Amino acid sequence: MTRRSLGLVTLLATISVGTSTASGHPVEGVITLLQGLAKTSESEGKEEEVLYSKFEHWCATSIKTLATTTAEEKAKLETLASQIASYNKTISVLDSEIGALTDELLTLSEEGSAAQKERDAGAELYSEEKAALDDTIAAIQEALEILTTTKSETDTGLLQQTLQKVSALVGYKATPAQLKLLQEVDEPKERPDLKAEGDYDSHIKGYKFKSDSVVELLKELALKFEDELTATNAAETNAINAFTLANHARTNVVTAKEESRSAKNTERTAAAEQLATAEGNQASTQADLDTDSASLSDTKSACDLKKTEWEE
Repeated sequence: MTRRSLGLVTLLATISVGTSTASGHPVEGVITLLQGLAKTSESEGKEEEVLYSKFEHWCATSIKTLATTTAEEKAKLETLASQIASYNKTISVLDSEIGALTDELLTLSEEGSAAQKERDAGAELYSEEKAALDDTIAAIQEALEILTTTKSETDTGLLQQTLQKVSALVGYKATPAQLKLLQEVDEPKERPDLKAEGDYDSHIKGYKFKSDSVVELLKELALKFEDELTATNAAETNAINAFTLANHARTNVVTAKEESRSAKNTERTAAAEQLATAEGNQASTQADLDTDSASLSDTKSACDLKKTEWEE
């Protein structure tokens, strides 16, 4: 029953009491009924006021709670948006750094392969040069042994063969005069006709002179090629040491860069996980905000409508 109907009942009850006369008159029943209705209406009106008061309190509390909740959700969304932007930036920077490290490692790998190929070629060349020098020195020593013993007198064929080998081995490293001397001794000579006494001694002296000259030449060439072998060995040793040092340094750089890339990959994984968590929170918070915003709007509408109805 509304306040308006309550007032009407009260008014009717007042009018009825004023028109009552004698006891036992039929209108007395009506008067009694109206008085009862007036009391009932008044009671119901008070109950309705209590209920509306409770409703008003619920409206105020609900609207305040929802408003606070939506404000907190909006603030949380702003924080999450900032975090997401930060995580994305971190991932972007890490991706760039990881890519740069990968490129650097690839370059180092290519440099290492090129250095190894160069070292292999150098080692092969050294082996060839050393073998040639060893053969040359051995041939010279063999020729010296023949020339400084009686073999040169008894085995001229062996001497000629050995000197031919020496001439071929020393090649462009000997001067034209040196090669000519080797070839003169190397050429087979027919035994000259001895026409007078002393021709034989003259022949022997000439041969001995050339033989001595060749011995000195061979000793000189032996020293030359031994020095060259020593220098070649030293150069190869230096090349090996330089390669080893460079390779060791490159390995250290590669190790450092691989460790750095690994650390950045770990950091990126953590950032990606944090990003996924933040994005999930963002989605759930946005859903909560949408729901709570709709509830706030519906609550305000319902409360405003009830207020309008109550005031009528």
